[in-house]
Amino acid sequence: MILRAEVLTFFQNALILYAVPTMVMAADSSTAFVLVKAWLPFVVLFGLLVFFMKKSGATSQKMYLERAHQHMEKIEGQMQRTNELLEKISVSLEKK
Repeated sequence: MILRAEVLTFFQNALILYAVPTMVMAADSSTAFVLVKAWLPFVVLFGLLVFFMKKSGATSQKMYLERAHQHMEKIEGQMQRTNELLEKISVSLEKK
């Protein structure tokens, strides 16, 4: 398991590796190139995140709706059983 300090150190090192050299290069390079070089790692990471989410099916709305429907049917069945038991209890109390 990666510790929080290790993750923070990783991002600090990434900032030093990518942001500081681009600030130094800003004097000799065009602004567009500097911006692309600075943002490229973040865009690639975001693209990989989206790719793997789609690959795993996490964004599948149909699957989500099917699970929600099954859950609601399960809850409905439990409520019906509870109502039947409450009705039996009320009938037995009325007889007394």
